[in-house]
Amino acid sequence: MSSFTPVFQGAYKGNTYSAYVQDVMQFAPKWKFMAGLRYDRMSADYTNNQYVTYNRTDKEFSSRFGLMYTPSEAGMVYAAYSTGFNPSAELYQLDPRGTNTPPEKTRNIELGTKWNLLDNRVAVRASLSRSEKTNERNTDLAEPDVYLLSGKRHTDALELEVNGRLTDKWDIYANYAHMRAKIDRAAGSSVDNVGKTPANTPKNTFSVWTTYKVTPDLKLGLGLEGVGSRYTSDANTTKIAGYQRVDAMVEYNFNQNLTAKLNVFNLLNKRYYEGIYRGHVVPGTDRAAQLMLSMKF
Repeated sequence: MSSFTPVFQGAYKGNTYSAYVQDVMQFAPKWKFMAGLRYDRMSADYTNNQYVTYNRTDKEFSSRFGLMYTPSEAGMVYAAYSTGFNPSAELYQLDPRGTNTPPEKTRNIELGTKWNLLDNRVAVRASLSRSEKTNERNTDLAEPDVYLLSGKRHTDALELEVNGRLTDKWDIYANYAHMRAKIDRAAGSSVDNVGKTPANTPKNTFSVWTTYKVTPDLKLGLGLEGVGSRYTSDANTTKIAGYQRVDAMVEYNFNQNLTAKLNVFNLLNKRYYEGIYRGHVVPGTDRAAQLMLSMKF
């Protein structure tokens, strides 16, 4: 008789405590100012499969500010600024270097506008933004006990969004983003990546989902999602092609209490990759169907 001995793969425990305060102040008939402050305390313990335990505790403040101008009840223009951080202990990434490395810092600047059109049936939004990581973790073989917080990268983005009901029967949800990302500064073994595009950052992404009521009880839906090509690493040596995926939906109301909905994901059975990494990729789902029955009592 054979026996099975469990193998210890490691253990992770993390605790996060947060507190924040935020206020919106109107200082003129069409002007508002928003300010917020947040405090986070994150502690983590990770034990690897060799029973070596690493610990890290981070205490950080982050802030957000916004200025809003509303020329009419239908729309507004805004400018926003926010900061954040990326602790070394997140996502089970504790290791000897991460234990001794403070969080990375980030900041985001955004200028945008939002409007409600067609008697508030349709909402549109457009924005320009820059996201910066100001002290990115880099690796230096000469410093085996700590990461170098000497890197910097940024992403400039244009985003467009339309959501709402075009007619009594036709709904649409659409968004598009164009991003230009760049590694600005690096050190150690990452210095050759300066000027290149960060990994897993497509220039273009979009999604469109629309539904139409053929009859009062029958609704059809069709969607298209697209992601541009992406590099698998910051070295930009390997690129994965972009993809477009089609989804569909049929919904039928038998009565006020019983509804059936059939969702078909990846209708055309397109092969694509959702996750990309230096040494492997994670395929997206093959064609799949999901049937749901909803009953109200």
